[in-house]
Amino acid sequence: MSLFGFKKPGEIKGRSPFGFSPEYQSDGSLSINKIEKLLTDYKQGRNISFNWDFILNNGNVINSHVELSRISDDIAAMKILSHNENTNHNRFSTDFRYILQTINVKTITGVYLSKPNGKLLFVNNVFANLLGYTQDELISVNYSSFTHPDDYLIEQKQLNETIKNRQTKYNLEKRIIKKNKIVVCVNISVSCIYGTNGELENLLGIISNINE
Repeated sequence: MSLFGFKKPGEIKGRSPFGFSPEYQSDGSLSINKIEKLLTDYKQGRNISFNWDFILNNGNVINSHVELSRISDDIAAMKILSHNENTNHNRFSTDFRYILQTINVKTITGVYLSKPNGKLLFVNNVFANLLGYTQDELISVNYSSFTHPDDYLIEQKQLNETIKNRQTKYNLEKRIIKKNKIVVCVNISVSCIYGTNGELENLLGIISNINE
């Protein structure tokens, strides 16, 4: 969010990062043609990385390195690395992560992005509806607040083991508590997103209701 010069999540809600692109990229190619070709490669099952020009909220154009990693058939994790002009070294700093739903925008899967401590950064509408909240109500909430206490301890143990063993994903069945206090059993697959320094930065959860 800060990479593009916005201060509130609602200002970019529902927008793809590629919506902040100039008509032409610095290599002379049309942005729309270039991204169509790149997404064709992605749909064939390959993680991709590439350079991309973005337009900031103030109108300036920056060149960034983009990494697009497959999480599931309809969900991808995008990492945008922008050049830090305030340093004396040609290095990149991680400024922004975005959940891109390009393959199937009508996904029926609940998705959330959180910090390692459980603070929610993003939830999609399916996830919010499953819990009985609005998306805005869940931002900055800790997922421990709607996870059954017994299952929360189990999940934390599994997360710690995943990090300790430098793994990238864990799966489990757990109970979540909806806003109306009804308990629902869900399947959850959590992907660990590590930064360039090797430290865990975010958790990407994909949840489905077992009863549906």
